[in-house]
Amino acid sequence: MVDEKTGQPLRNLVTNDRLKKFDVDRQEFNEKLPKIETGKDRPIEPLKHRPKELKPIEIMSKSRIRGKLQYRVHYTDDKVYLCDCINKALLDHYDCKMAVKDAQISLSDGRHNRKHRH
Repeated sequence: MVDEKTGQPLRNLVTNDRLKKFDVDRQEFNEKLPKIETGKDRPIEPLKHRPKELKPIEIMSKSRIRGKLQYRVHYTDDKVYLCDCINKALLDHYDCKMAVKDAQISLSDGRHNRKHRH
């Protein structure tokens, strides 16, 4: 999740499994909450002050966490985020990069084995 005003990712959020059902008078509860600015009340920011839309550049690595694939993805803000859903173009690029890397490793292993046969 991203903060709507700053564009910064929200961290340390409570997961659904930690939430508990809580009965409360909804009207009284809503009165205690801070008022939310609507689009009419909020001034429109100039384009230069709005945070840039983050776009993924490439997948750095992937791993399986609790049976689900997780990808470390490098974004345009020069940070790496953990993602569980990526687009096909990024995945194809990552697979191609890994295939080239694997080919280079197998070539270097073949050279290494030839040197030690004598």
